[in-house]
Amino acid sequence: MLLAALVAAFWTFVFWDGWRGRRRFPHLFPPCEREAGDGRQTGDAPDPELPFVSVVVAARNEAETLRRALPTLLGQAYPAYEVIVVDDRSTDGTSAVAAAVAAALGAAAPPVRLIRIDALPPGWLGKNHALARGAAEARGSLLLFTDADVHFQEEALRTAVRFMRARRLDHLALTPRLVARRGAVRRFSRYFMFSFMILERLWWAGDPERKHRGAGVGAFNLVRRSAYEAVGGHAAIALRPDDDLALGRRLRAAGFRQAFAGGAALLSVEWYPSLRAAAIGLEKNALAGVGYRYAFAAAALLGQALFFLWPFVAVWITEGWARAGYAFSLAAMIALYVRVVAPLSAERWSEVLKDVPFVPLTALGFNAIFLRAVVLTAWRGGITWRGTFYSLAELRAGMGSPAGASCRGERRR
Repeated sequence: MLLAALVAAFWTFVFWDGWRGRRRFPHLFPPCEREAGDGRQTGDAPDPELPFVSVVVAARNEAETLRRALPTLLGQAYPAYEVIVVDDRSTDGTSAVAAAVAAALGAAAPPVRLIRIDALPPGWLGKNHALARGAAEARGSLLLFTDADVHFQEEALRTAVRFMRARRLDHLALTPRLVARRGAVRRFSRYFMFSFMILERLWWAGDPERKHRGAGVGAFNLVRRSAYEAVGGHAAIALRPDDDLALGRRLRAAGFRQAFAGGAALLSVEWYPSLRAAAIGLEKNALAGVGYRYAFAAAALLGQALFFLWPFVAVWITEGWARAGYAFSLAAMIALYVRVVAPLSAERWSEVLKDVPFVPLTALGFNAIFLRAVVLTAWRGGITWRGTFYSLAELRAGMGSPAGASCRGERRR
């Protein structure tokens, strides 16, 4: 009975807190019609209301994904922007593909610059170093950090910048629509979004009273250059695998105005092609999310099992008030799942509701993948990310203090 009361109390709080904070999590949509003369055309004069944006893309061995995604980024209906593609030690012709895509679009494309990195300096993760190098070369007053596999709708950048300016923001993070070709992967991605939203209480990321609730998204982190430089840029998070989230938290903790919003109508990305790929991809972030502390990892596993998985079992094997408590918990969980996931995935609530029978199995799989990542990280003594090994010692050292490196890879004195 006490356990049932604890679980019911948890879901009561989460549901109440999430419902209160739902207005803090807006969703952006492109305009129904483009205003005459506002789109980017060859020879257009820059719109004085829209600042120059530098889009920084870090890519390592992503020639094929870049071939498909880069044209969508270069086709933005935005009058003043540049794209900086940073090739981080690729061996598959990533730079050549980026150059070919830009050349094919010709004068219709915005300026595209390619930066090639051949060696990774000490004290950096590859992606963070690449983004820092791109930011150092950028000319815009706004910096957009994105990934090489993100597909943009034509109005994405303009919609985001206008929203940012209307809210007087320093940082805007947008969640993309996660595309999955297989049903199991799709359900896993939705459950991941749901549990992550609850764990981080991301609906409060834009609340000025909650400076510890900062957030970021690797697919779309749009930040004012002055704010980015004020918090030390990527040099301050040089060894953070969760660089997107870490940057957002630093910006929010420093008092900069931030919004975390749904961008499923503006951008999309294929999260992982299979559950195996998801398990491998999540190896780098499992322990990072709990500060590389095994006790916290154990607590996270226990919490997932107790609050997300156990109610589905307990409602069938308990009686009386205990069963009522678990039934209430399931009702609150399902209602919040649909409320959170439907807009994030750009699906009808009726479609998302079809996931519910699979939630226990998905939660079990999520715990298995998380446990696997923790065990492998401990056994290997670190993580391997995109072909480079990073030890736990250096990753832990990079959690709480800025890296001793500038964005050009030189040691700070």
